[in-house]
Amino acid sequence: MFIHTVTARRVRLLAAAGALVLCGAAVFLYPSAAAAGASRGMALCSSVIIPSLLPFLVLCGTFLHSALCKAAGRVLRRPTALLFRLPGCCGAPVLMAFVGGYPAGAAAIATLLERREITEKDAERMLHFCVCAGPAFTVGAVGSGMLGSAARGWLLLAAQWGSALLIALFEARFAKKPAKKPSANADTPLPLSAAFAAAVNSACLSLLYMCGFVVLFSVLLSLLDGSGLAARLYALSPYAASLTAGALEVSSGCLSACADAPVSYFLLGLLLGFAGISVQCQVRALLRAHPAVCRRLFTYRLLHGLLTGLLAVLLFSVVPLPAAVIAADAARIQWFTASPYVSLAMLALCMTACFSVGIDKRR
Repeated sequence: MFIHTVTARRVRLLAAAGALVLCGAAVFLYPSAAAAGASRGMALCSSVIIPSLLPFLVLCGTFLHSALCKAAGRVLRRPTALLFRLPGCCGAPVLMAFVGGYPAGAAAIATLLERREITEKDAERMLHFCVCAGPAFTVGAVGSGMLGSAARGWLLLAAQWGSALLIALFEARFAKKPAKKPSANADTPLPLSAAFAAAVNSACLSLLYMCGFVVLFSVLLSLLDGSGLAARLYALSPYAASLTAGALEVSSGCLSACADAPVSYFLLGLLLGFAGISVQCQVRALLRAHPAVCRRLFTYRLLHGLLTGLLAVLLFSVVPLPAAVIAADAARIQWFTASPYVSLAMLALCMTACFSVGIDKRR
């Protein structure tokens, strides 16, 4: 066992070191491509991520730091304990995770841990079903924008919420009942003005980490394109290309999947539930102070994706809908690069990063 552990650590270290050396060399060899990727990533952050997430994160943080969270916890204590076997303070964050989108759930869990309202075990269980795409992305972007039908977006959202609830209810069967009284170690709620200031500080720091990953992924993809790998292979099928893109970044994968003919609703559900390695890196950044909470993140993202895909197929087979009208621009827009070979190389780099995060915990 000891030899196996040491060997695995050395393999991870060598893989991480090799990836860093390759990326560093690419930056020196293709500086213009790196600069273009950074500009594209920063434009995405300034035009989409910060405007859409900053107000929600501030409101969510103000709610969780103030006495409003305790009041909502008293109201939601019974249903939260009955359905999920979690403390009452988790009820509102679960709703926020379902409505707010991918990083909102992780941000709420991080705040609850910071205030010592929940244990790391409860936080880990919450994270298994609180990483969901919100209605704005699923219905607005994927449904109306990519599929040309808001109804299809609502069905995909229902499949994603349904699979998350299945995971939550299944895990609740094996969990202990939460304490009837709030934790004695919980921090005292802040006044509303102080809660607002703390929420702004926390939201800005969280966005800094999230935008950093967005810019990093954009730079790496641009380097791979600039190196000439983008034109070397087009042999993979459209579905394989969409799966590769979605494993890396969810919105690019969904866009590619919607451009395929016929549209695979199982693939769309799989991508929405898995959320992409980019989102998973953002979740790990938000919970960087509690790495044990994320130890099964990849496994449960994959499980959530498979369940969402199966539920999506079931819902689309029983709910009558008119023929899908794919948005005119969907077939012309490419996901960062035209080559699935490049995405496979990028996916290998990101997998190396994901599997190397556990090295420091074993020391």
